[in-house]
Amino acid sequence: MRKTLAYCQIAILLVMQTACLHARAVDTRISSAEEAIQRALVFFRNVGWKPEGEATAKFPGRKPLEYAWEVHMGKLTAYVDGKTGQIHNASGVGAFGRQRVDIVGISQSDAQRLAENYLKAAGLSLANTQVYRNELDKEADLWRLRFRRLHNGIPFRRDFIVMDLLPSDGSLDGLGYCFRSPAPKSSVKKVGKDKAIQNASSYMAKLVSPTGKLLSAVLEIVQPNYAWEYIEAGALPPKPTCSRLAWVLQFDAPWEVTELWVDAETEAVLGGDRSLGASKAKVYSISLLDVGTITIKAKRQARLSANGEDGCAFIEAIHGLRVAKASDCKVSIALEFSGKERTYTFGYSPTDHRLVLLEKRYSGKTIKGEAYWETSKEFEDLVAKYAGT
Repeated sequence: MRKTLAYCQIAILLVMQTACLHARAVDTRISSAEEAIQRALVFFRNVGWKPEGEATAKFPGRKPLEYAWEVHMGKLTAYVDGKTGQIHNASGVGAFGRQRVDIVGISQSDAQRLAENYLKAAGLSLANTQVYRNELDKEADLWRLRFRRLHNGIPFRRDFIVMDLLPSDGSLDGLGYCFRSPAPKSSVKKVGKDKAIQNASSYMAKLVSPTGKLLSAVLEIVQPNYAWEYIEAGALPPKPTCSRLAWVLQFDAPWEVTELWVDAETEAVLGGDRSLGASKAKVYSISLLDVGTITIKAKRQARLSANGEDGCAFIEAIHGLRVAKASDCKVSIALEFSGKERTYTFGYSPTDHRLVLLEKRYSGKTIKGEAYWETSKEFEDLVAKYAGT
């Protein structure tokens, strides 16, 4: 009986009309709410969903689907790409509010065939993808399918398709499509794994804290985000615009999962990611590890060595400050911490007892700082000693 249900569902999908759009139909333009609703309606019907209620459509959709029409029809939702007409995200009544059935009427091969047909209805395909999950999630009472995008056989780090089916008959519960990264201009690997690990470890030790045990090292296509440089400054990195072949390295410290990307052609660290939560090591909010000089600009200008007694005291004082929320404060003193690789310019407000990172410069780039600290008496005494306040 279980198999019969699945095969009936597959048979219905296999004879669907060719009204479905294909992924290559890039010239399709959805220029009005009416067109978006009609496209969504065709998709709903072809995947076996029953539209009910008033239809609405708005453009742009919610983040990060701001390039798509957001269509609602009762409890059904679809995001229709405004240029291609593809359905990049959809959810139905499916698992929401239903009672558990605990009947499994499909197999892995059934689920794969169903996924292909549901994607055809969405104007998508599984070409150049790799399945990394196709199994029953007993706890959720859903059949989960997950696919990664490939380029010349190499997976993209952040490009994927997710799809959930009802285990009883393979009905579609929802899908999400995220193929947004441009193809890399080069897929040349000149850097070996050992060299990549060495560069990543050296980089993190200088900027944040030494890395822990290596958990994994794989070649993947990433979009550089230079996250570590921006996180240090309390800022968010800009949206990436290119893709690179990189060694994706995961370590178990300083965070439980610490991920660094090393360009497989140039050896450069391209950014990475980290798990949320507390770190396993003492991580300073600003590194200052390669700083050589400290310049204090106030009523009178003073310059001191970062390696001298007061210079070391300045660095330790900043490392010991308590992070504060962003606030307006009257900055009257500037402090510049200059190093070989990075230079930090702080603004200090004696009246507001605040230290502000105004900007950080590295590798020809400038990051506007968004980090604030509550100053301590030790820090304020050091500034007063050299600033003439």
